[in-house]
Amino acid sequence: MKIVLVGGGSAGHITPLLAVAHELKRRRPSVHLIYIGEKGSKFEHVVQKDGVFDDSYLVSAGKLRRYPGSKLKKAMDVPTNARNLRDGVRLARGTVEARKILKHLKPDGIFFAGGFVGVPVGTAGHRLKIPLVTHDLDAAPGLANRIIGRWAAVHATGMPAEFYHYTTGRTVFVGVPIGREYEPLTPASRTRFRNELNLDHFTDIITITGGSQGAVRLNKSIETVLPELLADNPRLGVLLVAGAANEAATSQAYDRLLSPERRAQVIVKGFVDDLWRYTGAAEVVITRAGASTVAQLAAQRQACIIVPSGELANDHQTKNAAHIKEQGAAIVLTEKELDAGPQRLAAAITDLLHDGGQRATLGRNLARLNKPDAAGTLAELLLNTFKEGGR
Repeated sequence: MKIVLVGGGSAGHITPLLAVAHELKRRRPSVHLIYIGEKGSKFEHVVQKDGVFDDSYLVSAGKLRRYPGSKLKKAMDVPTNARNLRDGVRLARGTVEARKILKHLKPDGIFFAGGFVGVPVGTAGHRLKIPLVTHDLDAAPGLANRIIGRWAAVHATGMPAEFYHYTTGRTVFVGVPIGREYEPLTPASRTRFRNELNLDHFTDIITITGGSQGAVRLNKSIETVLPELLADNPRLGVLLVAGAANEAATSQAYDRLLSPERRAQVIVKGFVDDLWRYTGAAEVVITRAGASTVAQLAAQRQACIIVPSGELANDHQTKNAAHIKEQGAAIVLTEKELDAGPQRLAAAITDLLHDGGQRATLGRNLARLNKPDAAGTLAELLLNTFKEGGR
């Protein structure tokens, strides 16, 4: 059996893909797995380093930029419209490239985990009559999924089916696939992660992650409150995963803001491929509301402060965060609230650090939103949907 797995754009799309790939190999070692990603992806090295795929290819892909604002403002946005036109050409080129690859491979099926690279591959696969399964991570389907989803044999979803408008008979709630490295934290595992990261000299630790590409507004809010927080907690360690593009600027900001003694309490990373260690070492995690990261933290039963991004297409993080807040599964602060008074973030961090009971309650409630074997469930779905030689 040959299965093509497609995803890209961010590590939030790639890490679930890897989790599913490992489960496919675990269930059927003979399956031939092919990865198709986007040319120029910042996260191709994550796939190559993992080594689970038998083959990999890259195709051109384009992104439709749909920033918030009035229709007139968007129509007058010449740079954005020019980039959209350029990416339309890339999309057409990518469809031709994907068709050539798929005709050569003759796969039994295509699994799409998100990102605009799915549009050229899905379009080419449909024209070649190759079965397609999509997966939505977030509470609101992404545009790429909505474009190619009309051709899907099955829509697998990360949230309950009522969040989506797909055909009921073809929609299956499987959860968000994550790697087996994410498991419920214990005092022993938290201590182990701290030792592995050489952090055992800290009494408490907080971890901040804005997703694989970082979050400048979240970084700035943390930057505002950390000096006072560190002064009040001299044995507090801060692990800040700032995003590769933001690492240098963030490090330099703390070099200026903090004394050498306090600067030693802040560890800045651009991107880490062992995030479970960084989140597992912490008492509290501050994060965006991306579905992959939230699922990973739910598996760890971690106490979280969630700050959803309000600037993404379809506002999917706000919808994710609203669902989490309704379940009492995290403290949710909006960007507007932080802009109005960053001290709300400092107060929330301090309260959680001093209240182990609240941390435990949030962790338990977040864990209830997680589907523990989503990757395995999805792997079985793919094996049952893609019948070898059945086309």
